[in-house]
Amino acid sequence: MNILSSLVLIIFTISMALCHVCSSDDSFHKHMKNHVLSFGSTRYGALGNGESKLQKEPRMLDFSSLGRTLVTWTQVCAADSHSMVLNDQGELYCFGRKCLGEHESDYVLPQKIELEGELSGARVEQMSSRFGHTMMLIEGKLYGFGDNSHGELGDGTMLEQSKPVAVNMTGILDEKTMMHVETGDGYTVAMDTDGILYSWGNNAHNQLGNGDTKSSNEPLLVVSTAFTGKIVFLSASSHIIALDDKGRAFCWGHNPHGECALGEETKLNSVPIPTAVNTKGTLRDRVLISASAGGYHSVFVDTLGHVFVSGFNQDGQLGLPGSIQDVSSALLLPMTEEIHVVKVAAGYDFTIILSKNGDLYGFGNNNDATLGIGVDSPSLRSPVAIRSRALSKLRIAGVSAGKRHVLLIAENGQVLGMGDRDYLIPSDGFQRATPFQVPLGGSIVNDTTSQISRVATHSDRTIVVQQKSESWKVWTFGRNSDGFELGTSSAQLYQDTPIVMNTTSLEGKSIRSIAMGYQHTVIVDSDGHVFTWGNSKKGALCNGATESKVSLPTRIPQSLALFGKEIVDVAAGRFHTLLRSSEGEVFACGSCNYGECGINSHSVQKPTLVDLKNLEGVTISQIAAGDSHSLAVDTNGRAYSFGLNTDGQLGLGEKSDHIIRSPTPIDASGDLEGAVIKSVSGGTTFSMILDAKGNVYTTGSGFYGELGLGEDLRKVTIATHVTGILEGRLIVEISCGSHHALALDDQGVVFGWGDNQYSQLAQLSSLSRKEVLPIQLDLPSRMQSISAGIDHSVVTSVLTCVDHWFGDVCDVTQCFDVDSNSDLVCSAQGSCIDYNKCMCNDDYTGSDCSSSVHFFKNYTAAIIITGVLGCLALLGCISVAIGIGLRFILKRWRGDESDALYMHQRLDDSASDAPAELLGELSDDDFPLLEERVDLVVNDDDKIHMLHSAESMELTTKRRLSSGSGKMETVFHRRRGGRSVQ
Repeated sequence: MNILSSLVLIIFTISMALCHVCSSDDSFHKHMKNHVLSFGSTRYGALGNGESKLQKEPRMLDFSSLGRTLVTWTQVCAADSHSMVLNDQGELYCFGRKCLGEHESDYVLPQKIELEGELSGARVEQMSSRFGHTMMLIEGKLYGFGDNSHGELGDGTMLEQSKPVAVNMTGILDEKTMMHVETGDGYTVAMDTDGILYSWGNNAHNQLGNGDTKSSNEPLLVVSTAFTGKIVFLSASSHIIALDDKGRAFCWGHNPHGECALGEETKLNSVPIPTAVNTKGTLRDRVLISASAGGYHSVFVDTLGHVFVSGFNQDGQLGLPGSIQDVSSALLLPMTEEIHVVKVAAGYDFTIILSKNGDLYGFGNNNDATLGIGVDSPSLRSPVAIRSRALSKLRIAGVSAGKRHVLLIAENGQVLGMGDRDYLIPSDGFQRATPFQVPLGGSIVNDTTSQISRVATHSDRTIVVQQKSESWKVWTFGRNSDGFELGTSSAQLYQDTPIVMNTTSLEGKSIRSIAMGYQHTVIVDSDGHVFTWGNSKKGALCNGATESKVSLPTRIPQSLALFGKEIVDVAAGRFHTLLRSSEGEVFACGSCNYGECGINSHSVQKPTLVDLKNLEGVTISQIAAGDSHSLAVDTNGRAYSFGLNTDGQLGLGEKSDHIIRSPTPIDASGDLEGAVIKSVSGGTTFSMILDAKGNVYTTGSGFYGELGLGEDLRKVTIATHVTGILEGRLIVEISCGSHHALALDDQGVVFGWGDNQYSQLAQLSSLSRKEVLPIQLDLPSRMQSISAGIDHSVVTSVLTCVDHWFGDVCDVTQCFDVDSNSDLVCSAQGSCIDYNKCMCNDDYTGSDCSSSVHFFKNYTAAIIITGVLGCLALLGCISVAIGIGLRFILKRWRGDESDALYMHQRLDDSASDAPAELLGELSDDDFPLLEERVDLVVNDDDKIHMLHSAESMELTTKRRLSSGSGKMETVFHRRRGGRSVQ
């Protein structure tokens, strides 16, 4: 998991003043295809649609000019006269006017920003673009290009740069690791991993926050005397708004209209240093979660979804009734007492707000169609709903407001635009007012069934290992970026149906352990040898190369560190890999930027022994990897952590550093005192701990409820006992998703908490977006194992008879012949009644099996999947590793009763949230099921139909829209001979 904890808040709030960050980490980078929508001015190509008219309503942006089949957009930035978009490969594109700060760098279609020299092949992690300059974050360092007349690039000069140059990191930034950057009007402000702020460039109105008005072409320290917590959020225009981790706001810079909301008595033309905002008036004691700095106004959002505004109101950009002009003390926007606002974007003289229900509202200047309301109106002083045909089928996740145009990102990754196209396409100066598709080329797949994973955290792929006696096969399916992730030698970007991997290199061996990172996979065979494949970033493949792509499982070269060692377990983070030997040693390779390797280096390409010199005599028995942190347990039941700690995910206490580069004992002075640790699991910004008595503990960020500690505990830095419904339960397994958690007790009951936006907690109500306390998942039977993905969950079970819509276990008796290979015995009303070659249910109607399907054949695996997942496999006696950037846990089981498979997937608003049951008869003779054909279709009547036909053996999967309902159908084909049944 790769997003730094403090950055998570920034990314999800989507409210950087003229450059609002949109993330899927939690908004739309969740197994979705990605389109960009925009509206407003296209005068200079800023909407990226190749046209030059007013875009009066949101309209989809078309990226087909890039010529790629698929692309995932992770951040959009609506600057003053152009647009910037960043994809999951770390590639930056620009369209509009003055993309490179030069008058001739006007692009009608998206133009890639080339990284050359020492930056060749580097990935941009985050970016910001304002007037004429753009800043990029790459591996903890900052680079910029474009206008530099005020020193805003921070390179020590005032020369305009058409190619990226490095910010001077030798002075005050020496040995600092940067985590976020924002661009303002001729200046830059940046934040390091400790939440310390730096600034450079134009300081005419105290934008640099250092107490004077002298500009600087090198980084300066922002005065921090007012800060009482760690800064986690920034928004910049001509003034700057910062939020700390306790929800307090600070403001400095240009303040002629009271935009800093400091009140009449402290109304200054400019505020020289950061000054606390919410100390009085309507903002007093409010806990703020987001803010946006506009041209001359500010917008704040609190935890209740209420919006507060201050500053200039000449064009109605504050949305307040009457003829109010300047507001120097923040006032409540009345309508937000009735709607829960989650994101805001302040443009130059207009404002866009987004409600929890996904509804958009706009107010302020509309001369250039920036409000996207579809009508010609110079300005609107009250919020008006934004609607268009393009929006009707989308749920918006993020907004970025520029000077005369707006970009929107939908939850499915589509991007729309609206506003003055004079700032989008250098052409005839007309405008568009509805969202439209930006041409990032055949890069967009206009197939609503396509599911593309989010950028920067995880990839969408699955590996299934089937083992029967001594024979085994490996199937893989899902995302195959660049043709290297699935281990099949296939160049196909997405594998919708499971296909057998090429395991020639593993011939004669069985698989002991498997783990999946962002774009790489690691396997350990029965001899303790390690095989890797995929996209190596920073050496994550452990093959000696910093950057490499390997399409097939390849044994890593023999290294001195591993000589004579038998590897028994693996774990994988975003860009790092951990290996555990039979002797309890831990080795690491890959990115070590945040100390996640436990090695004093920024990256290692070969397995290197983790530094345990401070832990003499320690033997490690379990390892786990979060996004950019690592966890371990020793044979004495003590837990250790290392890596990124910006949110307390390492559990080392309040005073611990933000980066820990060697394994350190987790603080056991609180609830963990005396506990014997059994296992650990890591999420994006939190960690879970399980002790030998079955107690669960969490530490880190609880922004989405992932700590399970209630609404009041949003962050803890030492392991804290999770109680509630778990009290008295003996928990035997834990698993962290990106922002949700699962726990399994000894009775086979599964509990979950945290983010439920995509029903990853199996809650049928779409209104349940998060659970801050553990709840019992409504699953049909006793569960055997759990695995939490980024936006989905996988649990395994042995089932008897269940209703096909995830209902209760049927009141029937299961009866099996002594011979497990014999035909299934069906039952009804508690009595065994017949042998049958097909499946039956409690309402058995005879040998034709025409009733709904309920039973599986003996010795098959049951998998229940909740949340967003695009691919499934039906297999017996299997091991599953879900590589959604996450848990990387090998699951093995063999059912000794009748089993079943379910898929629970969020389709669209019209589809049921209930899981569809996918069933089929299996026997030992039928292995593998992937060589059979079964049709299972979720039709308009929410019934499952099964089709048996023909003799040929093949499996295909089709995903299509069911006629009339707009619902998605998932169709598995299985052929084994027999009758057609519905």
